[in-house]
Amino acid sequence: MDLLFGRRKTPEELLRQNQRALNRAMRELDRERQLKLPQIQKIMMEFERQAEIMDMKEEMMNDAIDDAMGDEEDEEESDAVVSQVLDELGLSLTDELSNLPSTGGSLSVAASGKKAEAAASASALVDADADLEERLKNLRRD
Repeated sequence: MDLLFGRRKTPEELLRQNQRALNRAMRELDRERQLKLPQIQKIMMEFERQAEIMDMKEEMMNDAIDDAMGDEEDEEESDAVVSQVLDELGLSLTDELSNLPSTGGSLSVAASGKKAEAAASASALVDADADLEERLKNLRRD
């Protein structure tokens, strides 16, 4: 036990002394918290400002991406231009697409019906290859 003025301290005196020290420490902590509160508020205000800036930038980027990608109207216009060019060249995309086999039935039925057509197209390809080779030989002679 500690001595107080040459005599021993009672437990009540020790308790009072410790309570005073504890109260003093709590007051100091409260002061420190109050001092940090303005700093925390300043940080939060800066965070909110940066979040607003980020939202504005995100909106601008989304607008730019939307402008770059275009709308569906642009796709329809480009399809119309492509169709017009193909028509001018004498190509008909719809005719070629209508000649494709349908996938509604089984594959074996569609394949057996198209074997004769495949053989005819293969012979046409061989003729086209022979024609190209002949033209290439003529170019080499010149």
